[in-house]
Amino acid sequence: MEKSVVCLIDDDEIYQYIFRRQLELSHPLSQVHIFPNGKKGFEYLVSSLKNPSTIPEYIFLDINMPIMDGWQFLEEFSALEQKLTKRINIYLVTSSIDERDIAKANKIEHVKEYLVKPISEDKILKVFHK
Repeated sequence: MEKSVVCLIDDDEIYQYIFRRQLELSHPLSQVHIFPNGKKGFEYLVSSLKNPSTIPEYIFLDINMPIMDGWQFLEEFSALEQKLTKRINIYLVTSSIDERDIAKANKIEHVKEYLVKPISEDKILKVFHK
């Protein structure tokens, strides 16, 4: 299995722990970066422009967070995307089952899939093997 750079942008500390453990078990060669809000995650992306090997292949992004939520992150990301040297697979990870959120996510080309928490280990495995 190839080593991947993975970012989780989520303010829920319990979910951060669960996600890291699931990833360690299902995709042990991954380098995982966890950020408590979209602003911190976006700052990491901007800094990774100087070192392309740190650009993540995958971002798991929560919608509802303080400081900068997932929607705001996606807006900022769209302006940055052309500067990136590789494509990033963005997965929205949320507890929201609101049809409006799902419809909004489906209209955003950067979003690969809308995943409802909790995410099973099987689902994480499928993400990495697509």
